[in-house]
Amino acid sequence: IGGVASELTLTPQTLTLAEARAGEALTRRVVIRGARPFSITKVESPDPDIQSTTPIPSAEGPTQTVGFSIKPRLAGPLRQEVKIHTSISTAPLVLVIEGTVLP
Repeated sequence: IGGVASELTLTPQTLTLAEARAGEALTRRVVIRGARPFSITKVESPDPDIQSTTPIPSAEGPTQTVGFSIKPRLAGPLRQEVKIHTSISTAPLVLVIEGTVLP
């Protein structure tokens, strides 16, 4: 096992939150495509307001969809990097979630 992240494509690489409001939950998802079947092994978010809604580990396949629940508690600028680990890459994919949270 091992490999490089270039075997995988993350779409989008940045989730821009438009019209996010403090205390309101948003759901978003990203798609990861691989050159060969893989599974999602771990999703790391430094922010407890951003959580993966996808069961981990996922079943193996050439395409994976990872869902997120985003419920910012505070108004203001938001920028977090979420790391998505897979079974075929030693380095995680990094998803940037950013936007301005309205009160």
